[in-house]
Amino acid sequence: FMVEYDFEVDTERNLLLIGDSYKTPIQALLASHYDHTYSFNLFRKGTIDFDDLIQSKSIDDVIFLGDADVIYASENWILNRQVETGE
Repeated sequence: FMVEYDFEVDTERNLLLIGDSYKTPIQALLASHYDHTYSFNLFRKGTIDFDDLIQSKSIDDVIFLGDADVIYASENWILNRQVETGE
């Protein structure tokens, strides 16, 4: 569901990777440039509140990785976010 990397590189930056299995080969390389990296696979069962995760883990950068057809065509990639409009 989610993999966490903890490198002591003193960048004071945290990364959230969101993707499918295509991100697996590169996620450790990307993570090595951040203090903490959280890698989330959208095809695993379960849900996650990204707003809460970004706030609670002090995420600075978010990268989406995956096959273009998956990103644009799969219902698994639909990221729902409710926005309050004040109406």
